[in-house]
Amino acid sequence: SMGEWVVTSLQKSPNVKWHSRDSKEIGRYFFENHRNVSEIKMQNNGDVVYVRFNSQEDALTFAKLTYTLFIGLNVERKWFPDSTEYTVNSLRHFLGGGDYAP
Repeated sequence: SMGEWVVTSLQKSPNVKWHSRDSKEIGRYFFENHRNVSEIKMQNNGDVVYVRFNSQEDALTFAKLTYTLFIGLNVERKWFPDSTEYTVNSLRHFLGGGDYAP
């Protein structure tokens, strides 16, 4: 379900950026440091990582953590249904969901 996804981005930094070519390293960070991650997805050249959890409850737990760090930088998190991207059908399809229906 779309409720299993969290939209993450890295705090802006001149030295460290997320890039899809680094997806293995970024994936390893999520799988090794957070419970119940089932997959990550990145769009080409995007600096946003979509993280899927085993359940909506796990996704909400991650989204509500006080903070998470990646190489000392804050990882900004938003539960996908609360994000502005939730109604974008192309992104919903990319994440394996169907069209938005209000």
